[in-house]
Amino acid sequence: MKFTLALCVLAVCVSGWAEGQILGPQQTFSATVPSTVQRLAPTVNQYTSCIDLQPYAVNQPSVRMYWSIDSVNNAVNIMMRSQVACPTCGYVSVGLYPSTYAPFDGGHQYGTGSNAFVDLWAASSSTNVSANCYPWCINDAYMAPGRPYRPIRDAKDNLYNKILSYSNGMIYAQFTRPFITGDNFYDQNMTATNEFWLVYSCNPYFNMDNNIPEHYYDQGSNTWCSGSSDNVVNFSLNSTAVQACNVSNDLPPQTFTVQNMGVQQTTSTIVGVAPKTLGYDNCLQLTGAADPHNIYLRWTVSKDNASINFMLQGLVAQNYMVTGEAGYVGVGLYPYGTMYPPYGGGHPDQMIPSTDNFTDLWAASASMFNGSRCFPFCIDDAYMIGYQPANDVFSAGTDDITGKNVMIDNSGNLYAMFTRAVATPDTTYDQQIDINKQYTLLYSCSPYQSLSYAVPEHQVSNTGAARCAGMKTMTFSQNYQCTTTTPTGTTYTSPNKDFFVSWSVASGMITFTMSSIGVGWLGIGFSAVTVPPHTGSDMVVAWVDSAGAVQIIDGFSSKQTQPTYDVQQDATAISSMKTTTGGLSSATGLTIQWSRKLDTGDATNDYVISNAPLTFAWAYHTDLPTGTGSNAQYMYHGASRDNTFLNFVGGGGPVAGQTYTSGKFSATWQISGTSITFNMSGQAVGWISVGFSAAGVDAHKGSDMIVGWVDTTGAVQIIDGFSSSQSQPTYDEQQDAIPISGTVSGGQIAIVFTRALNTGDVNDYAITNNPLTFAWALHTTAVPTGTAATAMYTFHTDYDEVVLDLFTGGVVKILVKMTPALSLSFVVSATILAYSFVRFGWRLVKCFLPVNKALQQDEHDVPDQDPLKDIKSSRNGKFLRGSMAVDYANPAKEALKQPDNEEDDENEDAHGEDPHDSPDLPPKESGELKENVEFSPSKRSSDGRRSKAKNYGQFSPEMYSKLNEKSSGNKGTNFVARITKARLPFRGAQIAVVDLVGFGIYLFINLGYVTWWPLQGYTPDITWGYLAVANAFFVALPATRNSVLVYLLGAPFDKTIQFHRWLGYLCLVESTLHWAYYFPYTLLYEKCITGLTSWIFVFLVFLTSVDKMRRFYFNTFYTLHFLFLGFYIGGVGHTKEFVPYAALALILYGMDRIVRFFLGAVPKRTLRINVHEGAVKINFSKNAFGSYALGQYVFLNFPEIGLLEWHPFTLSSGPAEPTCEVMVKGLGDHTKKLVQASAEKGKLWIRVDGPYGKWPFNIMRYRTVILVSGGVGVTPCMAALRHIYHINREDKLGDSRLKSVFFVWSCKDASDFHWYGDVLESIVHLSESVANYPKLHNHSHITSARESDPLPALAKPGRPRLEKIFEAAENAAKKGEEARIAVIACGPESLVNLTWDETSKRTQDRNRFDFHHETFEF
Repeated sequence: MKFTLALCVLAVCVSGWAEGQILGPQQTFSATVPSTVQRLAPTVNQYTSCIDLQPYAVNQPSVRMYWSIDSVNNAVNIMMRSQVACPTCGYVSVGLYPSTYAPFDGGHQYGTGSNAFVDLWAASSSTNVSANCYPWCINDAYMAPGRPYRPIRDAKDNLYNKILSYSNGMIYAQFTRPFITGDNFYDQNMTATNEFWLVYSCNPYFNMDNNIPEHYYDQGSNTWCSGSSDNVVNFSLNSTAVQACNVSNDLPPQTFTVQNMGVQQTTSTIVGVAPKTLGYDNCLQLTGAADPHNIYLRWTVSKDNASINFMLQGLVAQNYMVTGEAGYVGVGLYPYGTMYPPYGGGHPDQMIPSTDNFTDLWAASASMFNGSRCFPFCIDDAYMIGYQPANDVFSAGTDDITGKNVMIDNSGNLYAMFTRAVATPDTTYDQQIDINKQYTLLYSCSPYQSLSYAVPEHQVSNTGAARCAGMKTMTFSQNYQCTTTTPTGTTYTSPNKDFFVSWSVASGMITFTMSSIGVGWLGIGFSAVTVPPHTGSDMVVAWVDSAGAVQIIDGFSSKQTQPTYDVQQDATAISSMKTTTGGLSSATGLTIQWSRKLDTGDATNDYVISNAPLTFAWAYHTDLPTGTGSNAQYMYHGASRDNTFLNFVGGGGPVAGQTYTSGKFSATWQISGTSITFNMSGQAVGWISVGFSAAGVDAHKGSDMIVGWVDTTGAVQIIDGFSSSQSQPTYDEQQDAIPISGTVSGGQIAIVFTRALNTGDVNDYAITNNPLTFAWALHTTAVPTGTAATAMYTFHTDYDEVVLDLFTGGVVKILVKMTPALSLSFVVSATILAYSFVRFGWRLVKCFLPVNKALQQDEHDVPDQDPLKDIKSSRNGKFLRGSMAVDYANPAKEALKQPDNEEDDENEDAHGEDPHDSPDLPPKESGELKENVEFSPSKRSSDGRRSKAKNYGQFSPEMYSKLNEKSSGNKGTNFVARITKARLPFRGAQIAVVDLVGFGIYLFINLGYVTWWPLQGYTPDITWGYLAVANAFFVALPATRNSVLVYLLGAPFDKTIQFHRWLGYLCLVESTLHWAYYFPYTLLYEKCITGLTSWIFVFLVFLTSVDKMRRFYFNTFYTLHFLFLGFYIGGVGHTKEFVPYAALALILYGMDRIVRFFLGAVPKRTLRINVHEGAVKINFSKNAFGSYALGQYVFLNFPEIGLLEWHPFTLSSGPAEPTCEVMVKGLGDHTKKLVQASAEKGKLWIRVDGPYGKWPFNIMRYRTVILVSGGVGVTPCMAALRHIYHINREDKLGDSRLKSVFFVWSCKDASDFHWYGDVLESIVHLSESVANYPKLHNHSHITSARESDPLPALAKPGRPRLEKIFEAAENAAKKGEEARIAVIACGPESLVNLTWDETSKRTQDRNRFDFHHETFEF
């Protein structure tokens, strides 16, 4: 069966992981064992410059230094390399000495200036556990004039990312040093204008003097080195002293390429450069968008889940370079879900008796004062019970934090890095961390610290905005991401390219370069994101006056007028030029550079620029201002202005407001730093909502949802929820959506809210610069009842979903959502198309295959002439032999009653055929037609049998060269055919095994989406509905008479109709299962009501489509079948997912109806009508657009009987005949009326739709064909006979391989036989008289007749014996041991089933019976 589906299921699991290298302080630290020195040389290709200070020589000390510039962090990466004795290494040191002084004695001589000192970096290593440099050390030090020959360790260690390794006697010390550290006493500033001598020393033996490695003086001079570079070095420029080191002569350290080095656990505060954050897997922003402290917690869980590396960041050290004291930042763990939740920023009630009711606290700070307990920094293991923190060391005697390090960047961010074991020995004051457990993460911070409890804490006197406190719910094993806040310079260009600004932040200062195409004045302004631009803004206006001097005004504005001059002028001009920069639309314009402090201290009129988004406004004019300072007057900017949101410190570029519109919904949003503000509006007065989930995840299940409405009092209600199923979202305990405004007016609802991009809530979706599934829904009328957690709202009336990237302007990235319906449709469609491709490809290949000569006919010679030429001539070209044009004279009929002779009978019996059942007909020596048409006699041999007469020879080669005979197959293929094409062994069943298996595979695929391969996010209740949606489309494919399946699969309508029924049953079952899940809500929600309506319609279609209804009340069945339209309409109202499937189904149905209308819309008159007893034979003209073949049927309408009644009838005429003919027996009301009307009127008006269908194989390619029919089911078999024997045809004999035709016709009484008795007589005559026609074996039986009853000459009494007939056919068809026979059956169910079973039984070994039965009943 060509419609049988074949399934190929491919499951591709793509999993990948990437692990970035963790640099510097982000390395994984052991909780008990210090870092060790690795014995592998590092690669040097990461450095861009190299200088040999002491050239390499064998067994001699040497010093080389590599470096590269880190322009992003304004730092230099350095590696010192020396040939000293390792693994117990000596030392190597390199220092910076100002170029204004002459170096002497290895840098041990100094001038008298303020910077006359050596900024020294010294490194060493030891295997002695008790040594100060165990396992190694890289120290920041200096040598000053007061002690020129002894290095001194710098209390402010400004080296970070320290790494030491050794190989083959070489030591490699790597570190990073900021250009400007802030330590102006003992660090040289490595700016672009400063040049230095490089002084160095080395020794394989070292002495720790003042905790700094130094050489032993008692060692010989040949074992140590010291000196200075030959030339000065500028680290930011190429210098004559900088050259490509001679790598080829540096063999020992350069033969290694693997980089795997230990990392030092420094105990010094690093100032000036933010640490790298890429080494942490997770990042959680603790403070909200409005909090200026920007508290972040980053962490990485070790691979063995035994420890966690943390980085705690907070903007709390803005005063560090001024007061010498940093503020503090603290974070702690509190068990989530306990009976007593925390409150007040993590201060649990100290009176509650609970073993785990405490906060495990980690607090960090830093100080420049040696007497402070936090000098140079401290990261304390602490705890809180109540409001007072306590140091864990003093209480329990244990500090379970290791790998401590603190850095402070130029913006005042404090970074505390440490490692904490998951399980610690301190079970009293440490939470034993379960990475899969949910915790409440408590945090607090302040730029002012107190050590009242031996733990950093905020000063109680500093309240409000000066400190922060709060909590977040989190799980360590869950993935969290947030944007980095490492400050970087960045730019902004206006959309029209008429204004440009760039900025950079360093050491508490921000420098602006602003440019415009106007040559007059230009200015910028800052204000909070909640404040409109210009109103309440801090503004700076600048221009170049007529004398060429830069004029700059620091002002402020409280309204839409010229800014007011600020008495405290904090903007400082740097430079200007009369051209533009930044790629503006014109090179002519003005560029001005200026700077100011991030926090000027002018709290009244200046905006404090921090790591937070702000409203940035700009404007310019082409005319110069008049006056200067507070007296300056400048022209109004007009349209030359705009505003956006920027984050100067965090490096965030502008994010303009974006929009998205779909149906009744519209949304605009704006991202400002770490928060997003939404304005969602729609054509509704009820509720409105948005939802976020990962791209590809179901838009409802697994979504973060926010619902808003305006209640009856006019108050705005916002619910932050989440959904785990296709139901109302669950109220989130942590409400992160903050309402701003809400209105309902004119049938429109508009709700504005804000939330953090990453709230840190496990139930909220973290919005990142990646596509996400964005869903919206609304209800047009129903206002929810209740508030917050108690709210109840009805199912939405409208919704949609799409995949958006909120950061790139709401551009749709992905629109196709893989639902079960879409997936099933893809699998089935791909299978159908693949089969079609193979089918058409094979047909194309066969066109070029050579003819199999071995299969060509070999029994006759080529005829000399057309065997029917004489007969045609006698008719003057009007040769029409058929049921109404030809009749035999009585002598010929009488001759048919006698057998040829005894020998013929014996021969027939020898082939296993009952002589009584199948008499061999005598030859027609002469035949006389009523219309005086004579047949030429065939030539016979002396024994009376047909001879191989050349006159009527055989087909010419050109007549049959295109037809290869069907191969009989082999045992294997025949066995498969026997099993797959057999009829199901149930009484009355007319279903092939292969059809049932094919549909079983289809059922298996459907069931798999619920059980074995469900799509992510789709529960069974939803999946059943989606499958019903997909099958609502597929059920329409085989139901249309002009179906695409006819062209793709070659499957006619009469065969696909069975699959239409099965798919209809499946659609009903899946719809019922889907409804069962929502049965309790059936009448509560509009969505459920429309779904129920759709189900009722499909159920009614099912009830009116049972077999008895179709057979006995066809017209009623046909009319009620249009209820399917209600199913589709209700489905579309139930869910918009139904729309494309219903639309496609209705389009296909509509196209089919259009084709049928044009084929059968215009009625025509019948050509001839012959009325028989209880039946009528109708002849009508062919359809000009029809393509005719054997086994076809047409749908006929007789307007005079029933204007809308169409019924199918099989054609009894051959496809090559000039007209069509059908035989109609009066069985039902309609056909009885037809017979009666035909008898009364003689001719009728008729409308014809068709032809449709065809047989699945070409019977002309078989040696033997068996045609089995019963009653009026003889019509397709009669059409085949008329085609084979050229009844009513003027064409040549054509292509054929046929040798034998076994015709079986079982009639109830003789009146039925007379329908085609005359045609059968002419066919029998041709079979016997024309040698090239196949031999006809007639087995016509009248089942009601007895032996003594008078019967037609060609009929016998009783029932045909199919076993004997099949045996004779098999023997007639055999070529050696092979036989391939075509079997056609049409008639009562019992007769068809017997024939079917017989073909299956006899298909074995090398014998193949190809069976086809006509669909007697639609």
